[in-house]
Amino acid sequence: MLYLGFLAIGLGILSTVAGLICLAIASFSQEILIRNKTKKLAGKILPVAVVLLLIGTGVVGYLFEV
Repeated sequence: MLYLGFLAIGLGILSTVAGLICLAIASFSQEILIRNKTKKLAGKILPVAVVLLLIGTGVVGYLFEV
């Protein structure tokens, strides 16, 4: 069960990095189409990353507490 917590934390970190890269591309891109698509993609990835991080830290925290 501890591995699932570490997996969720790792996926959350990777999703956060991917979302922030998309957000950086959206803010620095000169093309409107790319800016809009990456902004939408970042808007979908970042909440998932937050949820994964919360689940992972909750599982790991619970297992280390017991």
